[in-house]
Amino acid sequence: MSQPDLSSARPRGVLIVKPKTNIYTVMLMISTLCMAIGSLLMWLEYSRLSAP
Repeated sequence: MSQPDLSSARPRGVLIVKPKTNIYTVMLMISTLCMAIGSLLMWLEYSRLSAP
């Protein structure tokens, strides 16, 4: 019985291709950024108005 060739250059296992970023992922990032900026601005306005 022959042994497998261990010096082959091919990687062993399953090759998983990373999916490309689509437009929906970009829109999700933009909306998350806008929500964070809006929350920060709302907190700044609240702290400015609540100060004596």
